[in-house]
Amino acid sequence: MTSSTDDAVPAKSTARRLWKPIAAGLLIVLAGTLLLAPTIIANTSLRDRLINAAIANPKLVASTDNASFGYFSPLAINGFQLGQNNGVFQLQIESINAQQSWLSLLMSDGELGQFTFEHPKVDIVTGIANDPDESTAEETSQHQAKQKSLPRLVAQFVDASVRVRQISSDEPLVNLHDINFIVRTQAGSDADRVIVDPVTILDHEPLTPQLCSQGLHLVAPLLANVVDVTGNVSFRLDQFSIPVGPMDPQRRSELVEISGAVGLDGVTVGLNNQIVAKLVPLLERLGKFDRTVSMTVSELSAVDFQVAQGRIHHQGLVMQMPLRGSALEIKSSGSVGVDDSIDVQLEIQAPEHLLGKSAISKFLASQSVQIQVSGTLHDPKIKLDSSGGWTDRLHEVLAAREQRSDSQSTGDGSTADHPADENPASGDLSGDQSEDSQLAGESAAGREITDSVLGIVEGLLEGSGDGQHATSLRERLRRRRESSEGRRRFLPRRESNEAIETGPETEI
Repeated sequence: MTSSTDDAVPAKSTARRLWKPIAAGLLIVLAGTLLLAPTIIANTSLRDRLINAAIANPKLVASTDNASFGYFSPLAINGFQLGQNNGVFQLQIESINAQQSWLSLLMSDGELGQFTFEHPKVDIVTGIANDPDESTAEETSQHQAKQKSLPRLVAQFVDASVRVRQISSDEPLVNLHDINFIVRTQAGSDADRVIVDPVTILDHEPLTPQLCSQGLHLVAPLLANVVDVTGNVSFRLDQFSIPVGPMDPQRRSELVEISGAVGLDGVTVGLNNQIVAKLVPLLERLGKFDRTVSMTVSELSAVDFQVAQGRIHHQGLVMQMPLRGSALEIKSSGSVGVDDSIDVQLEIQAPEHLLGKSAISKFLASQSVQIQVSGTLHDPKIKLDSSGGWTDRLHEVLAAREQRSDSQSTGDGSTADHPADENPASGDLSGDQSEDSQLAGESAAGREITDSVLGIVEGLLEGSGDGQHATSLRERLRRRRESSEGRRRFLPRRESNEAIETGPETEI
């Protein structure tokens, strides 16, 4: 009995002596594993598994070439690739470098500091049907409930490129390159935001029909769907701030803040734009119309844009069309929706020196023709814009002219059969002596341009639903046109050596 007890004591003592080195060894192994874990993860397939777990989106797959996950050295990832399963979206980044280590990032409480993304390349393919979202409303609600505030960081993108193409073509619709910009995240009382610092995205890049139809048409609707275009375009982003996180779509659109400017240098476009095509039959009233002529963007045109309530608002676009040695200006302002719906105001301004000196001419020189464009970019609807009292003032000018004409006819005994008189001394044909400014020597060409502009107004009023007001204005325009046509039947033709002061007549 005593012998057994004596044997057990040395055995326990031996176990205790063995346990200490084993425990020490296990601690060393554990410490070594903890110390080497970042290196092991960074240099094995565990690296990609960890990144995909952090992304937590089954539709996106990430991979990397190598990485550095040191405890105290800055985090670095090389050869990062992120793609959507169906090929719609592909992202490649040569290197991602953080200012902090992964441990510091983990303990930063959302303050992630600065990241640098070297040579990011984005490829987007349009025309591929997305897989239906199989997540239920309950799962979506649970996912939103788990979302936390956006981490604060500053991301610098160096030599970025973006390429967008359709699935049916290898030619890119958008091909941007060498873009440097900075993205920030910011916490706000209403919502967390992603902010892009002011940046020039395009700098005198050649303008193509693809650029006009894939984005630029929202800022400059008169460039939509053009086939022939030459010149250069610049695109500057002055403000970009969008909310992130779950919220009502209406509220999200209210919080979006995007603005900038588009510069158009030496740009000429064909006349196949749908809005311009609707104006062409009216503009033909100005004279013989050559449909092969292009419109030119004014050198003074600087198109400013702003996104508000889900629509892209613009102002400052000025197009010019040749007219009798000068130019007819068409100014555009208003908004375009992402659904191509339009709410645009056009101003047609004939050169003042071509219009003449009559009261009506002076009115048209100071008050450009206002046109309202609605509908869509593919099916625009145009009509005379009566807002602001423009048609009321024109109505008053025409009524005053008729009153002067009636008064003068009664006073001088002239009849309707002889409405025109020639003034040989001035070489001018005063077809309407009731207009006081005609006595100053207004040219026949000036009266023709004025009549043509009023003809455009009359054409815009056709089919107008503005009721009695439009009817009375249209009737006054009709009477004036008929009287002008009657006068011309009695007027001898000018000799060619009595050319219009503004230059020879040319086709539009």
